[in-house]
Amino acid sequence: MSNLTVDLLDDTSIRLALDILHKLIKLETITEETSDIHMLGLSARAESVMKYGGINTISELCSMKRYEITKLPSAGKKTLSEIDEALAAIGLRLK
Repeated sequence: MSNLTVDLLDDTSIRLALDILHKLIKLETITEETSDIHMLGLSARAESVMKYGGINTISELCSMKRYEITKLPSAGKKTLSEIDEALAAIGLRLK
């Protein structure tokens, strides 16, 4: 039985399990109201765009509409996509 268990735990399964665990831990440490956008793990460029636009918390970010993000200086489709992915990873989305 133990050989079967070891065979089932290949590298892909282990990486998937670690990824899920990481997301669960991240969910527990992030509260939408008080967490700085830095907690989202955005690229330096995307984070700078948000900070320059006066968006400092995840709550402020989630209260924005998609088109509002693209109106920020230097924010485009790539920034918007990155934000969508980061928020989706913790079960949130833009307005």
